[in-house]
Amino acid sequence: MAHWYDIGPNFEDRIRQTPLTMAPLSNYGVQEQRDLAAGGPMVFAVTGVSDHQAGQAMVVETRSQVTEAASERDISSVRLVEAYWAPQGQSIGIPARPDIAGAPELVFTPDLSGCSVVVEKKGDRTLRVSHVQGGHHNEEFASLHIEPRDITAILSHENYSNGRNDQAAAFLKFDRGSGEWNIHWQERQGTIHVRGAQVRAAMGPMECAGYYCKPAGQPDQTAIAVREALASDRAEHRDSRFRFTRSQSPEEHRELPSMDAAISTDSRPPWQRSRAPNPRDSFFSRFQRRDSSDSERSR
Repeated sequence: MAHWYDIGPNFEDRIRQTPLTMAPLSNYGVQEQRDLAAGGPMVFAVTGVSDHQAGQAMVVETRSQVTEAASERDISSVRLVEAYWAPQGQSIGIPARPDIAGAPELVFTPDLSGCSVVVEKKGDRTLRVSHVQGGHHNEEFASLHIEPRDITAILSHENYSNGRNDQAAAFLKFDRGSGEWNIHWQERQGTIHVRGAQVRAAMGPMECAGYYCKPAGQPDQTAIAVREALASDRAEHRDSRFRFTRSQSPEEHRELPSMDAAISTDSRPPWQRSRAPNPRDSFFSRFQRRDSSDSERSR
């Protein structure tokens, strides 16, 4: 039988040893499903579970999930955490300085299995966080209107693939000391499904395979390479991580309103075209997974 206990806001202290998983939307009948689908600030709880089959794990859930299961789990009280929720296949805006705005200082997003987390800087006050689904990078860069010139950080499948199981948990946390957001991610083997007090190991027991962190508000090597490719006159840019193909149009880049951008498909870069380009002609080809892109959604 699974043993449950409260962890609270200091879950980050255990991230190097204990697997982390995001349970929202994995359980049916949750009151906040509509809010989760829309994205934005919400209230969560982080609890720990110990099970002979699933092993040790930390579970991020909505308040109603924990409240409904509290009696079954024999937990008298839990400490709540306010955080933004970045839905799969969508984008949300967060303040660049939440300590000034009095906003949440955490961003949770569904578990990753081939997906990417993309951060854009929109002026001095706002960051935009997108959860791009694995196997759909070309389409979603276009549908989410992600602008490569604004990208400051990308957490891609290549960052967390550990060679055994391409699973990860990721979150953003604001560091008051540096005044910057950081992307934290945990390479993980195995997955679990939570329903009430019951835990089922789908590919478990879960194991932590590594933990990493990098700044989200300042351009990293991947973002800089994308910018260099856009600024270059060369048709192709290559480095050790991806291949990038420029638009061959002689027309100079200009800012277009969304309607014009949607209609004009011939002169726009690949990620802004209404139809996705051939993956072999895009630097996203390295992000594609061998298995089904729907596996994450079905978990």
